[in-house]
Amino acid sequence: MQRAKIKAVVFDIVEDKPPGPDGFSSRFYKAAWPVIGHEITQAVQDFFTS
Repeated sequence: MQRAKIKAVVFDIVEDKPPGPDGFSSRFYKAAWPVIGHEITQAVQDFFTS
């Protein structure tokens, strides 16, 4: 999966949804993307290639 597509999917999530099982809302992921974006995209890519 391309990094741009992964980011687009994250940013398409509606912000007023309740947090997921990890306790983080989509608003958190969007706000923290400059810091955590690389790790998130790497984890998603690893998931699909393993």
